[in-house]
Amino acid sequence: MYEWEKHYQNWQTELSALKEITPDMQNIGAHNKAIAQLESKCSVIEKFNSLNQKLGNAKENSKNETDAEMKALWDEEIANIERQLPEAESSIIDSLVSSKNENVILEIRSGEGGQEASIFSLELVNMYIKLCKKKNWQFKTFSISYSDSDAIKEGMFEISGPGVSSWLAMESGVHCVKRVPKTEKKGRTHTSTATVAVLEEPEDVEVILNDKDLKIDVFRSSGPGGQSVNTTDSAVRITHLPTGIVVSQQDEKSQHKNKEKAMKILKARIYQQKLDEAHEAHALTRKNAIGRAKRNERIRTYHFSQNWINDSRVEKMCHNVSAFMEGDALADFLNILIWRTIE
Repeated sequence: MYEWEKHYQNWQTELSALKEITPDMQNIGAHNKAIAQLESKCSVIEKFNSLNQKLGNAKENSKNETDAEMKALWDEEIANIERQLPEAESSIIDSLVSSKNENVILEIRSGEGGQEASIFSLELVNMYIKLCKKKNWQFKTFSISYSDSDAIKEGMFEISGPGVSSWLAMESGVHCVKRVPKTEKKGRTHTSTATVAVLEEPEDVEVILNDKDLKIDVFRSSGPGGQSVNTTDSAVRITHLPTGIVVSQQDEKSQHKNKEKAMKILKARIYQQKLDEAHEAHALTRKNAIGRAKRNERIRTYHFSQNWINDSRVEKMCHNVSAFMEGDALADFLNILIWRTIE
């Protein structure tokens, strides 16, 4: 049974019950809207189930067909349906998560493993960029702190698009990579980590910052290896005194633009902190969500040497690391994870 089948059965029951009710005129709008939403949820699942049924019939016909030409036609039909299934499956999720444009801030930091951890962090960034292209989301860089070899020590990015928050909510945590680093001369497999945090980006009205609570410093930007990339004091560091949260931004040549980006990140971090405090009794805090970047706290392991990826929350493995890093298999894992958050 697919993850959504139990939800589909519940929606069908709820839909039947609603259609038997005759609402009064005051509630008829809300009543019809509830029916329309349930019908929409059911229809995308029915389309997927229909494709699966056609696929099963086509495979059975191909298996029993003795005429070579007809068998080739059935095999072509099978290939055509199999091409449609991933999109149909994704449409189920797309129809259920928020359709409005949302913004999140993606934070990626290298953890244990030295230079290899920084290289892995860069690869994670590229993986999310490719996922964004497949989902037609916008990906913007806020700030990047480089290691000596142009890999990433820390990066802050903004992702915006329909349902972004729902899709990426469970990416927060420790990501672990197992492979032989390029710098390893004895061929030994090393284990390194990177942390991913997905922060909801608040509206301006949700987080109010008082000037007296901010300490703003300006300095010259630096690039890979600490080299100066700007001759003016355009980089900005903002410290929020009540919480101790510090944000630095130096990617723009303009001090004003760097300050604007830094304020945006600061608001997101403060907002997330408030969410954590408000829901402390019901959910893990952000600190617990991403852990301390220790190997034993991982939510997902990328084993390049053996060509498999395992997520501790998903009862399946991906045996194609390249496909996962291209965003394809990652979308499949997210499909499974997101269903666990849908009522």
